[in-house]
Amino acid sequence: CESVCDAQSLLSGQFEAEGITISADMPKECTTVMGRRNELAQVLINLLTNARDAIVESASGRKGRFTPLGGRIEITVRDVPATDAASGGEVPIEVKDNGGGVSPEIIDRIFDPFFTTKEVGKGTGLGLSISYGIVNEMGGWLSVENFGGGVLFTIRLPAATDGSDTP
Repeated sequence: CESVCDAQSLLSGQFEAEGITISADMPKECTTVMGRRNELAQVLINLLTNARDAIVESASGRKGRFTPLGGRIEITVRDVPATDAASGGEVPIEVKDNGGGVSPEIIDRIFDPFFTTKEVGKGTGLGLSISYGIVNEMGGWLSVENFGGGVLFTIRLPAATDGSDTP
């Protein structure tokens, strides 16, 4: 939960000035996950920034110029309890936006290094690839899917079993 709060507090003021709200739905007490707090915040900042860019691009495409559109980014954190004593459970973190989604032709390439849909000079194509690698190093996985009107990124991280890792 702390990584989510870190990312949200860092970006929410800037995004709100652009007509984009970030909301977070999470338990009062979050399960500790395997990984590092700052690295998880880095992944979340990347996902939030990409969501913001998609919302702005979507608004620009419709109007020919940016006008605040009531852009929304929702972060949801849930605990999935262990199914038996041997499994430790997991913590899914979802980042959902209303920025129009990802073209089905490119969705399978979205985590490839240097792949970008942004204009020259606007992105390197490394953010999602690096984020994927960070989540993988934490023992989790990062996925993407379209839903009505936007995109949903899901981070799934294993719950820490000894309480020694990142909240």
